[in-house]
Amino acid sequence: MEHPELLQDDNAAEGATKIAFVVGQLGLHGVGRPDLLFVTSGGLPIAVEVKLAANREARRQVVAQGIDYLSALASLTVDDLDKLVGGGLRQELQKLEGFERLWRSVGVNLREGNTRLVVALDDAPPGLEWMFRLLTNASNLDVQLLTVQQYQPYPDKGETIYVSWTRLSSASARRSSNAERPRLAELDAVSKAYNDAPNEAPAVGNAPGYRMVRIGRWPKYVGYQFHQKSHCLIISLYVGSNAPRTFAKEVAEVLSHFDGKKVGGGKASLAYENRPAYGKLAGLTAKFPLETPPHTVAAAMHKLINLTRADVDKSLKQHTSD
Repeated sequence: MEHPELLQDDNAAEGATKIAFVVGQLGLHGVGRPDLLFVTSGGLPIAVEVKLAANREARRQVVAQGIDYLSALASLTVDDLDKLVGGGLRQELQKLEGFERLWRSVGVNLREGNTRLVVALDDAPPGLEWMFRLLTNASNLDVQLLTVQQYQPYPDKGETIYVSWTRLSSASARRSSNAERPRLAELDAVSKAYNDAPNEAPAVGNAPGYRMVRIGRWPKYVGYQFHQKSHCLIISLYVGSNAPRTFAKEVAEVLSHFDGKKVGGGKASLAYENRPAYGKLAGLTAKFPLETPPHTVAAAMHKLINLTRADVDKSLKQHTSD
């Protein structure tokens, strides 16, 4: 309720879509009560069911329950929905830009059955992932399986960080099959250019959208990565959300000193990030347009490694000795 941005799709551009909380425990006649109801700035209703992975319902009932919610929402008009939530829908839409347009959009989406189900858990049981994968492959329903975890990287400050990870998304899967795959040619070309140059840590993997660069005996919670989005290629050094807190705090301080350093023949600058994103707690990134020559991006990764490896090594050794 307090952090609707956790529902933002992993691949969405920053600020592209706003998500507003409407009501909790929405009473849908005959099918129960979705835990939370949201609406996007595009007029898309989102029903969210929240479960603990230890809850047996997370494995069995939640999928059928969620389909019932989508069916019930699709039977409502926008006026019906607003009445059910005591005028809360109108109130939230008025906070967003273009109320009349949004009101019509919600009505059209409900009428055409365009609603989204999100099941959010602290961890996703394998059986539930399998059921969602089957559902995304076999239907046109808009469903997402989302995990949310919390961390306190700086306990002395009392700050809690929430990190969401979209485990499965029917919308993303369709975008991937229709649009993302042809663009991977740039990523493959960059990985090849990087691996063709002498190095001790090749780029590996065949996951959609990224390639990993593992250094020696570094643990998996820290490493380098090539990443491709729809409009750019990214190189990064990241500290994962599963890193020990003491190490995360120390290495984040180290990485901050590299903010603004030039890489890639001076064509890009490193940007330090100390906010959670896609399972990462901190990192350094540099972005390049898709048309950038592959050898330029590859050279930038070599430069990033040369700049930072020794300092990260030192932090890891210090953490191990402690």
